[in-house]
Amino acid sequence: KPRVLMEQLALEIFKFHTKDMQFDSETSGAEWWTVVMDTHDDVGWHWDRDYGLQSDTGINVHPFLGTVTYFCDGGPPTTFLEHVSPVEEGANIGGILEKFHCSKPVKGKHAVFDGRFLHGAPSKLAWEHVQGNTTTRVTFLVNIWLNHVPVDASPIPSKITKFLLPAITDSVLQASQMQEESFAVLKLEEVNRAPIHFEFKDAHGIHGLTLNVPKSMLSGDFNQSSVTVQCSQAGDDVGVPAAVVENMLREASSSEDDCSDSEDSDDESSGNGSQA
Repeated sequence: KPRVLMEQLALEIFKFHTKDMQFDSETSGAEWWTVVMDTHDDVGWHWDRDYGLQSDTGINVHPFLGTVTYFCDGGPPTTFLEHVSPVEEGANIGGILEKFHCSKPVKGKHAVFDGRFLHGAPSKLAWEHVQGNTTTRVTFLVNIWLNHVPVDASPIPSKITKFLLPAITDSVLQASQMQEESFAVLKLEEVNRAPIHFEFKDAHGIHGLTLNVPKSMLSGDFNQSSVTVQCSQAGDDVGVPAAVVENMLREASSSEDDCSDSEDSDDESSGNGSQA
């Protein structure tokens, strides 16, 4: 049973995305954490993995799904690359990428993506007119793990939960609003493109990464808030009610340390995540 509001949101996200699926409830759950950053900063390219297992064995295991819920407007978009992680460490991970999705931060919006995808939030792709309207980018991240518990998973300590907002009776996630009709998908057919180069660093060195980005996106004319799989609309039909977002935003912004936890349908288990 969720003790605090953030655990409740994580559990509702887990249940929404695993509805009617079969899995082992003892080894399945939602790994969650928050990220508060300046809108002019970057979230570097990375894969979400069981980093404890990777350190012990060199094998890369990923969540079934990754999700992002925004407690803010503006800042760099979460960018999901259709670039699946290699199974083993040391493989070539650079190259030129044509297929990707950008999710522009909109308060209350919820996006989900394939847990194997490389992703980040590069400030080079931020819409300038949006980026200038706010100074803080706040996100709530939930990874959905099925039939696997990350090695470093651990419940959020009670000494921290006593400072967090308690769980509430009503549902936090307005799942009924999350329908495919609310998608806005990045138009990759645009001919006029500009290559943007990034350096992607991991334990094995520095890798070159190039995205061929539509020029309209860089000029500020691109107004789509593109997503992959499912996302709530911006506006009235958001993934999380505005009042709940405001409460959680204050809580996340005032916290000195990121909290991470995991909830499944029966028990608690948790882990530490990366950023998105």
